[in-house]
Amino acid sequence: MAAVKKVAVIGFGNIGVGVVRALYEKGVNGLELAKVVDIDLKTRRPVKIPKTMLSDDWKSWSTTRTSTSSWKLSAASKPAKSIQMTALKNGKDVVTAIKNAGLRR
Repeated sequence: MAAVKKVAVIGFGNIGVGVVRALYEKGVNGLELAKVVDIDLKTRRPVKIPKTMLSDDWKSWSTTRTSTSSWKLSAASKPAKSIQMTALKNGKDVVTAIKNAGLRR
């Protein structure tokens, strides 16, 4: 049996809520929601997760082994590039929902 990948979802807007719902409420074989990172921790979301899973500090998860992959789901391209490059440099798998993620050099 393959190891479970722990996922950090970066961005808890419309797309992020859907991804968190799929991972946390419904469950996806082989994936476990480890952290949800967003700059806005006060807005109520239609999906409820434990407060310990919610953070506004994307750098903390990118340098630890808590999560093995990250899913960047916000639309802001400048922060997206920085977040994704940091994750990649720290050995994380990166999945993005951003069409032009700005990763070209």
